[in-house]
Amino acid sequence: MGHFINFQCPYCGYSEEKVPLGQSRQTGKSLTLFKCEPCRSLGSAWIVKGDKPRCSVCYDENIVLLGDDVSQTDCPKCGETVIIRKLDELWE
Repeated sequence: MGHFINFQCPYCGYSEEKVPLGQSRQTGKSLTLFKCEPCRSLGSAWIVKGDKPRCSVCYDENIVLLGDDVSQTDCPKCGETVIIRKLDELWE
């Protein structure tokens, strides 16, 4: 079970809405927030024991995992610091 976050950069307009984060029903799988420098995106990647996580946009392995508890990060497009908004909606 997990939750969703919204990322909206007020400086350049880049946004990602309803990004899912949290544990899967399957043991050992979870969605974790990441930033991808090669394609300059932000999203969630599956973390599975024994597998290297990849960007969900360009599939590059060189992503920076941010974790579920991060409350702000630099925008992947313009570099300004932006607050991440956690939504009340949950997923199973």
